[in-house]
Amino acid sequence: MAVATVLGLALLALVVVLTPWRPLGGVAIEAAQPMLDFTKQQIAREDAYHSAVRPPGYASLVVSLMVALALGLTPLGARVVERAAAPLGGGWVWQVLLGAVALTLVGRALTLPWDAWAESVRRRYGLSTRSWGGWVADVAKGYGVGLVLTMVVLLVVVGLARWSSQWWWALGAAIGAVLVAVVSFAYPVVVEPVFNKFE
Repeated sequence: MAVATVLGLALLALVVVLTPWRPLGGVAIEAAQPMLDFTKQQIAREDAYHSAVRPPGYASLVVSLMVALALGLTPLGARVVERAAAPLGGGWVWQVLLGAVALTLVGRALTLPWDAWAESVRRRYGLSTRSWGGWVADVAKGYGVGLVLTMVVLLVVVGLARWSSQWWWALGAAIGAVLVAVVSFAYPVVVEPVFNKFE
């Protein structure tokens, strides 16, 4: 608790010292004026698009939050993890790996209809030209990439917690910071080519 308090106070001090609390002197800030670059019809089309795409986006967000709360804050999630790992002995590694697959599959399956609705809106407005097969392939690839990253992070966090019940969070934070930096550089080279072709 003392370490968390000291770290919290250090963070607060950094925010107070490093945040520029006054606007930059001599810099004129003008409000954006879309009417200078776009016609009324274009602006109306943009408004109509966002009005059509927001409902499925918000619905997907609400469903994913409800699933996370239901599986993360009730015994249901633990039961799913235990049952998923049981065929392979139920050890903690299998619970992490197979539990991650089971829990993320439930969440992805329940948000998929809303994401398909949003894709249909994008197609209607000409913002997506891929086929439905291509969309399904992109969804599967996105799920696979996210699942691998989730498994790696969970294995590290749970492994650290089992190794050091007092300091796992500090080690996890340090490893997380390194992971963010590595992923930031690796993402355009490793992940983006999975979804796009660059020339």
